[in-house]
Amino acid sequence: MAEEDHLKPWKSALREGRWDRRLPERRPTKVESIRRRRYHPTGGAVFGSIVGGSKIEERKRCAQEVAKRNVSGFCISGFGLGESMDERPALLSAITESLPDEKPRQICGLGLPEEVLQGVAAGIDLFDSTYIYHLTLGGFALTFTSDKMGRHSDDQLSDTGRDGTKINLKATIYRKDTTAIVEGCKCYTCENHTKAYINHLLNVHEMLALILLEIHNTHHYLGFFRVIREAIKRGTFDEFRQSFVETRRDNIVAVASALSA
Repeated sequence: MAEEDHLKPWKSALREGRWDRRLPERRPTKVESIRRRRYHPTGGAVFGSIVGGSKIEERKRCAQEVAKRNVSGFCISGFGLGESMDERPALLSAITESLPDEKPRQICGLGLPEEVLQGVAAGIDLFDSTYIYHLTLGGFALTFTSDKMGRHSDDQLSDTGRDGTKINLKATIYRKDTTAIVEGCKCYTCENHTKAYINHLLNVHEMLALILLEIHNTHHYLGFFRVIREAIKRGTFDEFRQSFVETRRDNIVAVASALSA
């Protein structure tokens, strides 16, 4: 068989315009896939990303452009990367003032209680944070209990990792402590285990220690958000925030003074 005979079907397909029909269907681009999911009832929500670093004008410009897009909400990125607490409110305000009120705003990188309160005050709805994860890795357990005005009822201070908001369960003082992390806490960890047990697990590097700690810390952190929602409903969020931040600052200063004495 001549070489030309092998080429005839291929050449014929090109001449007759049938080549495209022989190829697999073209895969949709990423943008096309997002658009299809956006309008499909089971496709999920698409959030527009807002960036701009520490420049207010760039943040504002990006927010205004993304707000024009047909998205379900907004993801505010690039925070918690070195900007100070003092310069953050202006950046957040520049963004949220350019966004529609009816769509949710999510922020990445903020997780400390003070940062959460700062974000809520600026109009943030959702928080994507690794705060609890890193707290747990360090062996810390959240212990603060806030009343409706944000005051901490747990204000004991020592050099064992307690600062009025959390305790370091690796400390030897908890080796024989048979009480729960937080008395009255309804999480699985506090209802079934003691500080002494978790202290032992941490010091022998048992994986269960981090599991139990994360259960408690997540439960405690979600309780903090519940108190925030209640304060918003009552119209006392500003008072709650101010009292919480002042009390927490006083606790940290007191611990620093005790350690340096």
